[in-house]
Amino acid sequence: PKRDGRNRTMLCSSALLLVVAALALGDQRTDDCPPETTTTTTEERSEFLSQFNAGYGYPETFATPTDFEAFVTKELGGRLKGDVYLDWAGSALYTNSQVDAALSDLKSNLYGNPHSLSSSATRSTDAVESARDEILRFVGANEDDYEVIFTRSCTDSLRLVADTFPWSAEGEFRYLLKNHNSVLGIREVARARGATARAVTRAEVDDWLDAVEESQTETTNEPINLLAFPGEENFAGEVFPLSWAKRIVDARRKTSPLSQWRVLIDGAKFLATHPLNLTSTPADFVTLSFYKLFGFPTGVGALVALKSTANELTKCFFGGGTVSVAGAGREEADDLHVLKSRVCERFEDGTVSFLGIAELRHGFDALRLVGGPAHIERHTKALASYLDDRLRSLKHANGRPVVRVYGPPEEEPHQGRGPVVNFNVLDPSEEKKQAREPHRRHGLGRREWCPRPRRRRVQPRGGLRLPRGPPGRRPEARHRRLHPGLRHGPRLHHLQRLNNNKNSLRGRLPLRRRRLPRLLRRRPGRGGRRAPRLRPSLPRLPLDLPRRRDPRRLHRHPLPERREPPSFSCVYSLD
Repeated sequence: PKRDGRNRTMLCSSALLLVVAALALGDQRTDDCPPETTTTTTEERSEFLSQFNAGYGYPETFATPTDFEAFVTKELGGRLKGDVYLDWAGSALYTNSQVDAALSDLKSNLYGNPHSLSSSATRSTDAVESARDEILRFVGANEDDYEVIFTRSCTDSLRLVADTFPWSAEGEFRYLLKNHNSVLGIREVARARGATARAVTRAEVDDWLDAVEESQTETTNEPINLLAFPGEENFAGEVFPLSWAKRIVDARRKTSPLSQWRVLIDGAKFLATHPLNLTSTPADFVTLSFYKLFGFPTGVGALVALKSTANELTKCFFGGGTVSVAGAGREEADDLHVLKSRVCERFEDGTVSFLGIAELRHGFDALRLVGGPAHIERHTKALASYLDDRLRSLKHANGRPVVRVYGPPEEEPHQGRGPVVNFNVLDPSEEKKQAREPHRRHGLGRREWCPRPRRRRVQPRGGLRLPRGPPGRRPEARHRRLHPGLRHGPRLHHLQRLNNNKNSLRGRLPLRRRRLPRLLRRRPGRGGRRAPRLRPSLPRLPLDLPRRRDPRRLHRHPLPERREPPSFSCVYSLD
């Protein structure tokens, strides 16, 4: 059937998303799926496998793509219920085997507070230390050089660095323009403590590093500075070179201006689909959230810190578990606290989420089932590349593109980009269209951004503002206080239609109390007769309404009567 351009655009976008979803979950027929859609999906699937068979479906783990799709159906199919999940950058999905193993662990083992002295506390401590070792192996870090600090999330890890970094008036904080909002929060902390904050582009970072390395100048007694950038940014999935961190860390072996710089990598999105080896590409700080990796548990993050750099952080607040000795005296000189010597214990205020940390090992086991980050990178790149190619090839009848894909240039769309496809749907005139309903109707779960609606002027409650009409007439206007029940009622419509003069109200007229609203009266028209005075049956106002002198401070309901606060006395006793 013939449809307009908007519907065709939305349906084309939804069809492509459904194709990619079917490739990930196999040919699962549903009762409401027409036969022609399934036939088209099968043809597209065969074309896809012929092009990306080497990377799709984890061939090192599963013999055929069909075996992988059966694995996905077993682990995720029961919860998806025919829907397609495309918001993996927002949160990964936990598998059934992962949750079953975690539930069995919690049922069979008793975990207690790791700060206590008991068998359950010892079990929790061993689980936390085992998780630290697992994380170091995951990021390819040496335990002699790096330490894992548990936090609540990646954002909490960034806040920890911002609060404890040794900022100074001569220091500088540089961050990429393409960064997460949490990284931008570090900028405010740096400026509040006197440091300079500056946003840079990818090309400016390359030019800066090349110029400093070629200058061969030696600097000493310079303040410590910080450079922050994401391994992969969330908007279009652009991947930034980790060699930046390696060049800065290697410069500390000599007296170079780069030796006073520290590097922070936001790895929350990057580590979900890319491998990282801090032994070959070292960095000072790497932040991550585990729900981005394997979906469960939430509320657990980590900061992987270079021990030599972590010792430069200055900590003021301390909580339980971070001090060896703490005491309070009557004099300031009597106050005492001694932080623990180990880096991770020094920065983990309070009791860590030991139950969530104990279940991290089941999440890492789920990643190993498919081969690890390197195999995940190849698999997701195949899906994203196929979707990107198909979206860019869509054209309207006039030859203009159907979608606008954001990211690297079209001549090299897959270079330096992760598995994120960000696009706008366009109409034939290349104006953006909001395609919300198709993906909801077809069961597609994706991350959507839409422009914020413009804020309208809010009128004072109890008043009536009339639209301006054509010049030439100026009717009399009576601006009365309306009953609260009439503010949005249908009886106001005929009041608004009677006013056709743009000069009717140039401001808000004073309101009167205990009066029903009168209809607006026109001056005599052609026939010399006034407009009919229709009186709607309005409810009677209560007679005890308080006076409101300022219409901007009106409320829908009358305020309660003011009463003097009761007088009472309190007696405190110290037991």
